Amino acid sequence: LEISRLFLNFERNALTKAFLTGLCQTTETKEIKDFFHRVRHMCEKHMDIVGAEFKKEDLPIPMSLDSEVTDSTENVFSDKLAMFYVVGLNQLAVAVNGITLSRVMRRDILLTITRLMTEIGNCAEDGLNIMIENRWFERIPENINRNELIGV
Repeated sequence: LEISRLFLNFERNALTKAFLTGLCQTTETKEIKDFFHRVRHMCEKHMDIVGAEFKKEDLPIPMSLDSEVTDSTENVFSDKLAMFYVVGLNQLAVAVNGITLSRVMRRDILLTITRLMTEIGNCAEDGLNIMIENRWFERIPENINRNELIGV
């Protein structure tokens, strides 16, 4: 069971990394390109971590999808749409890893997945902040800070 969940994790990261490679090649806005590059690097790191689990169990490491990305530099998606896709993929990663946590019994894998989820969550928050700054997304409603209102 653990290996099947890790395999799905690896495949999701490989697909996301390939998608982000294409976006990095075509996005022109520096801040957004830097964010995509950061998420792409995170996927690569997560693939290495999960791949190490396969190696430790003497199992073959799944292939990446890097060879599937073309050399095109023509922009297909607007920055806004691309950001929605990437932030959505980050949210999906947190959800899938949450399901993995509920089904895995090995402590070492639980700790690894928890660590990966923390990094994904931080990255997703940064993506949402970029979207809010560009007015593509509204700030999430927050509780009223009474101390701020009364000047404490």
